[in-house]
Amino acid sequence: MANLQAISKEHYADKKWKLNPGYLFAAKDAVCPIVLQELPNAMANMPIAFMLSEGKYYLAAVQGLAPQTNLFVDANGDWLGKYIPASYRTYPFLLASAGEDGKNLVMCVDEDSGLVGGDEADQPFFNEEGEFSEQMQDMLKFLSEGYSGRLAAVRICAQLQEHNLFTPWNLQIQYEEGNHAIEGLYCIDEAAFNKLSDEVFIEFRKTGALPVVYSQLLSMQKISNLADVAQARAKSV
Repeated sequence: MANLQAISKEHYADKKWKLNPGYLFAAKDAVCPIVLQELPNAMANMPIAFMLSEGKYYLAAVQGLAPQTNLFVDANGDWLGKYIPASYRTYPFLLASAGEDGKNLVMCVDEDSGLVGGDEADQPFFNEEGEFSEQMQDMLKFLSEGYSGRLAAVRICAQLQEHNLFTPWNLQIQYEEGNHAIEGLYCIDEAAFNKLSDEVFIEFRKTGALPVVYSQLLSMQKISNLADVAQARAKSV
């Protein structure tokens, strides 16, 4: 569990942060939430699925075929794929909503990341004028864009859910020792999608839901790539 702390001048004026040296922190992430802007690059490199949490669906990149296994991270923490999800590229930072209405956003850092310190060679949180440093401003901009993309993805997923377009992705991965079922993933119900009325189809086109539908369906073939990596890794142990 991350130890998230709001970044303020009071507590971080004299502190610095290290650039992320690797991705061991993500080694147990079998799935990773993604935002709308990531979809084109993500779907070209890994399977895309939907996850269900508290009655709502969200977009996620599939990174493993077993719990707590990320096939894109090796034992040294190096990333093995061509695309790295945005939430990993902004680690240890994220935007969190503050207040009961959830509208106020606060930039936070994971104090347990091991990347917060005060070494001279590290990146400052604040400049001499007491404002976010240039590096922090760039990070905040990237996080803000990602947050907007997450809200857009939530909106589109709600629209797809309204038209009952989600169905369990019943995956069966064949290994030498037998079949292995992957549970908890959802995909687009292609048959239900093809039965949509012209009116709803045009609505999807206007709201940007169509690229999400097609990207998810096309990315499903990438699951065989993950299976190949999983089998190769199992044989090397």
